[in-house]
Amino acid sequence: MGIDLDNHHVKNGHRRAPKSENPYLLLLVKLYRFLARRTESKFNTTILKRLVSSRLNKPPLSLSKIVGVTANQHNKELSGDKIRAVVGPVTDDNRLYEVPKMTICALRFTATARARIEKAGGECITFDQLAMRAPTGANVILLRGPKNAREAVKHFGFGPHTDKARWTTYMEGRANTNAHNRSQESRARAGSSSALVVADGRVVSRCKKLHEETWNTRKKSKTLLLSLLQTGYDMLRAMHGAVTGCYAITAWQALGVVSRVLKIAQ
Repeated sequence: MGIDLDNHHVKNGHRRAPKSENPYLLLLVKLYRFLARRTESKFNTTILKRLVSSRLNKPPLSLSKIVGVTANQHNKELSGDKIRAVVGPVTDDNRLYEVPKMTICALRFTATARARIEKAGGECITFDQLAMRAPTGANVILLRGPKNAREAVKHFGFGPHTDKARWTTYMEGRANTNAHNRSQESRARAGSSSALVVADGRVVSRCKKLHEETWNTRKKSKTLLLSLLQTGYDMLRAMHGAVTGCYAITAWQALGVVSRVLKIAQ
């Protein structure tokens, strides 16, 4: 037997065992691996493959979907008393008013789904019980939930391009948003910086009005500071004539500092 030189060190990515450490799931895998090996039924091979798969590939299926597919008026006679098998959880749907009598096999049932099935006279069984009743999958309808129904799936894809308009990207709360689209939207807003407003009888932009208000505030603050410095300068000149000795030298130094600050502020 030769060696495949092109794919010599390529690892097989298919799962051979589940990642989960659930002992019940491991026993089911062991059971259906035996059935897939000793029987010629593709049903057992499919069940084994789905048991080994990840949790995202074992999506839940609601009662309304099971009833809509297998117990509606068109295929009710064909389905009959067949067992519905779901490799995954079965959930309830309060939009479904009446649940017909069914036998459903699943990995897990929610409490309300199990109660509604049993109340209607149906039965909830496990896969080891299914292996005892139908070891080759005879009279069993194998169902599967929608794998791409998660909210995260609709954010996958190439991005918001013109030829890929059906994809949407998840950009909320991120800094790398489209700045061009954001600027186009901001121009249309009433409170944008380019919108015209009235300031002192003149029609100017909102940005220019804000700049003028900031400048006027700074001008008032500077005028107030100058008046305070002038008042301090006058008080120090009056003190310099009234004090003697070392206090006169200190007052003279303070007077010089205030006069220099006053010149810089002007």
